[in-house]
Amino acid sequence: MGLRPINAIVDITNLVSLGWGRPLHAYDADTLVGKPVLRNARPGESFDALDNKVYTLDETMTVIADDAGPLCLGGVMGGIRSGTTDATVNLFMECASWDPDLIARTGRKTGIVSDARYRLERSVDPALTEPGLELATRLVLELCGGEPLERSISGEDVYPETLVDFPLSEVERLTGLRTPAAEVEAILGRLGFELSGAGERRLVKVPSWRPDVTQKADLAEEVMRMVGVDNVPVEPLPRLNHVAQRMLTPIQNRRRLARRSLAARGLDEAVNWSFISEAEA
Repeated sequence: MGLRPINAIVDITNLVSLGWGRPLHAYDADTLVGKPVLRNARPGESFDALDNKVYTLDETMTVIADDAGPLCLGGVMGGIRSGTTDATVNLFMECASWDPDLIARTGRKTGIVSDARYRLERSVDPALTEPGLELATRLVLELCGGEPLERSISGEDVYPETLVDFPLSEVERLTGLRTPAAEVEAILGRLGFELSGAGERRLVKVPSWRPDVTQKADLAEEVMRMVGVDNVPVEPLPRLNHVAQRMLTPIQNRRRLARRSLAARGLDEAVNWSFISEAEA
């Protein structure tokens, strides 16, 4: 898998993360002080991470902690104090559905780049949370031995199912593609969407692994993607007589002339768009 082997427990969690896209974390239960809880970090709280660095946390970050302090920076990286070793006997495993925005903010503030952060800030399938934990537990029992204890579930389902009222004519209206209704249904069905209803409208249930699909335009885009963007008819925008020609300011004219002059001499221009403020960059 291209990862450095650590021990059987870490290798199992890496396997589930890479194979199922379901990050999870294992703790040496004998190192825990009291009961582990999920909470916001305290301002100025320090955290000894598995990358052998110490990070200063703030209240916008979430940690799994015991009575002695943070055990794991939630969804980003585990801590040294509770890390598993070849001598680990008792194991505590955690698998959670994290808010992608929270993971992204925490990762940017700390500068930590981990496999867990990479996946969770891009959103992973919440339906694999419990199956991922079950798979990891089964592999631990098969490869390392032991007996499973009780499973604890906390929190609420923050990913309710998404239903979209979808007129089939929306595909042609938005993309210009005249796609038969049967083909639209077949395409969405192959992509994991569940359709119900009859006539011109369908009620579409979005699969759990597609949090990016929330509205009619998203479904039309899925159909266009499978039919082929190259099949979208070319339609030039009509020019309205009462719309004035674009006029450039003197500064804009000079900038364009400078760009063209430099390009004619073999130079290339790179336009780097920033999606964050200068203060956060």
